[in-house]
Amino acid sequence: MICFIDFKCYSEIVVSWSFSFFVKLILDVADSYAKIASCLEKSAAQETERDVQKLLARGADLFEKLKKLEARVGTDEELKLSDTLRYYMKDTQAAKDLLYRRMRCLANYEAANKNLERARGRNKDVPKAEAEQSEACKKFEEISEVAKGELQDLKKRRLAAFKKNLIDLADLEVKHAKVPFHSRELNVSAVKLRTHSPFFSA
Repeated sequence: MICFIDFKCYSEIVVSWSFSFFVKLILDVADSYAKIASCLEKSAAQETERDVQKLLARGADLFEKLKKLEARVGTDEELKLSDTLRYYMKDTQAAKDLLYRRMRCLANYEAANKNLERARGRNKDVPKAEAEQSEACKKFEEISEVAKGELQDLKKRRLAAFKKNLIDLADLEVKHAKVPFHSRELNVSAVKLRTHSPFFSA
């Protein structure tokens, strides 16, 4: 019996992958930080007052570090989550195509059976109809056996790949959450930037 593919699960994965645009948003944030850092760096280069120049340079350095953090998170999310969903979609689509070909072979086999019955009823071209029916039956049985093996293999690969990639993703997210040095450094820089900025002066 052909293994069952949870096509509802497949549909949910398609939707989940379409919502993985949040990865793009993370990378967009990183890109925005990079642009801000670039603008502050250019402003610092054009500034004549030394205190303001230092302030702008410090701000540029702050946003450059923020950019690196966001880019690293976005890249890891892209590699471990989006690629996992994309792989599953392609693999399952291949299995669906295989089942479709099996259905076509079944339809051909059923049509060959009907043609054989008609040929016997008319007592005409019976050997030809029998040969066609035998060939259609052979193709159907062959593709059924292939489909059974492919779907069983897909089930094993799917579970193994999901488990590995989601564990790796969780490990990476924990790793990103444990950045006390960078977080402390950026927080201190932000406080200094606010304290020394003439724009925030009372």
